[in-house]
Amino acid sequence: MSELKTVSYVFMGIVLIFIGLIISLVMTDGVVVSETIDFDELSRIKVDYHLVTAISILLFASSIQFIVFPAYVELEKRSTERFSYASL
Repeated sequence: MSELKTVSYVFMGIVLIFIGLIISLVMTDGVVVSETIDFDELSRIKVDYHLVTAISILLFASSIQFIVFPAYVELEKRSTERFSYASL
């Protein structure tokens, strides 16, 4: 379990770094003051190929999330190396 705890901390760090990068990108490449933001357009769902791509990525990520821990529990001799080999 301590191995999974370490992996969880690493993934949490990656998520925090990603969020920090996104925030810094928004702050540095912000909207020009003279432009106005149309919040109605931002809140509308645009049905195009980007939506299909986003949904497929979310479905893939959630299916992997539900498979990881049961697969690790079912290993005969649990270790991160064996799990890496099994997941490949």
